Amino acid sequence: MKKPKIAIYGFTGCSGCQLEILDLEEALLDIFNMVEIVNFEMVGIKKKPLPRVDVSFVEGSISKEEDIKKLREIREKSRIVIAMGACACFGGVQGIRNFMDSKEAARAAYGIDDCPRGSTEKISGIDEYVKVDYYLPGCPIDRKEFLQLVKKIVLGRGLKPQTYPLCVECKRKGIVCLLDRGILCLGPIVRAGCDALCPSLNRGCEGCRGMVVDANLMEQIEIMKKMKFSKEEIIRKLRIFAANQFKEVEKYL
Repeated sequence: MKKPKIAIYGFTGCSGCQLEILDLEEALLDIFNMVEIVNFEMVGIKKKPLPRVDVSFVEGSISKEEDIKKLREIREKSRIVIAMGACACFGGVQGIRNFMDSKEAARAAYGIDDCPRGSTEKISGIDEYVKVDYYLPGCPIDRKEFLQLVKKIVLGRGLKPQTYPLCVECKRKGIVCLLDRGILCLGPIVRAGCDALCPSLNRGCEGCRGMVVDANLMEQIEIMKKMKFSKEEIIRKLRIFAANQFKEVEKYL
């Protein structure tokens, strides 16, 4: 059986999702036995020109004009493109820049008077420029979810994302609702798939997996208002990881 060819690429981000792959340790050897990794710069596997592959995992948001050209080449040479992590899926933490004055953002991030030359007008996930076949969200990704996804690719199975909110996983694990305990949690509007990691540690979900389809954003905002959060605090908390998904949040306030 011919091994699927896989490439892993990174754009703007902390590279935490790629590190999660390396942290699979012994399980990583299983991946090498199942697939042929033909590009993974973090471990020194780098091909030029970019290779044709079955699957490309792409980490990081698009923040530079030069990234767009490379991303489009990745898409052209990949049968399947998977957005890996909150940055690639939604723009990530740096997407907050889209709702700030560019000079203000540059001073806050770099201590300079304007964004570096060649920066894009806005920070975006990769689907702003290319077709994405599957989204693997999280900040960082769940390494077990990545491993399961690779196995499905090898077996030729369909890639089905979770379509239900995090609250479902809390119920399954018997976690008492954090909102009922007075702890802010975005679980009702955020996509599941992390096995309720943060609520399991008595921490509210901050939304790194992005908003679930048909999320009741208005009700979530009403809950936050009842918890005495100001308009500015609500906006900041909703826009931590997936700011672009909450670009119209002001109209609910």
